[in-house]
Amino acid sequence: MSEQSEQRNAEDEEFYSRDRPAHHPTLPEDRPRGNAGGPILPTLHHRGFWFTTAVVIGVILVIAVGIALFP
Repeated sequence: MSEQSEQRNAEDEEFYSRDRPAHHPTLPEDRPRGNAGGPILPTLHHRGFWFTTAVVIGVILVIAVGIALFP
């Protein structure tokens, strides 16, 4: 570890220690940073090129029909 990261870690510990109770200063974090063994969330997937194309064409058609019917 570099000296700068050690200093940053010391500052973090000092900052977070202020809100810990005096009788138990080393309580575990209630919202741990990172994925500390928690459930892995499913990743989002893009629906694909053709779905996106269909949505864009559908929106254009709705606008065109709206303009054609109500000039």
